[in-house]
Amino acid sequence: MAIAERRAGVGAPHHSPGPEWEGRRSYARTRVPLALPHLLEVQLDSWDWFLGEGIREVFRDLAPVADPGGRLRLRWGDPRWGEPRRGEAECRALGLTYSAPLSAT
Repeated sequence: MAIAERRAGVGAPHHSPGPEWEGRRSYARTRVPLALPHLLEVQLDSWDWFLGEGIREVFRDLAPVADPGGRLRLRWGDPRWGEPRRGEAECRALGLTYSAPLSAT
């Protein structure tokens, strides 16, 4: 850091506003903290995409499957998610994995 910047206070530690920051020092160059993204929303959006489009892409990438002799081929159609056999609360109580069957025609 240049001497002129040190004298101007650039990069100098300062106290951030708000009671939750009392007694803490911030060495950030900006005085206002940036808003954090809603990380759970990012993961939920990714999961929703996988359930809809992502699983179809996986099926397309894996199809067709052929036997070593090349006589038989297996192709998957449109994947469908079935209803879970047990509810989320019941799975939690029994220590089971909450799951739903996946089928393809």
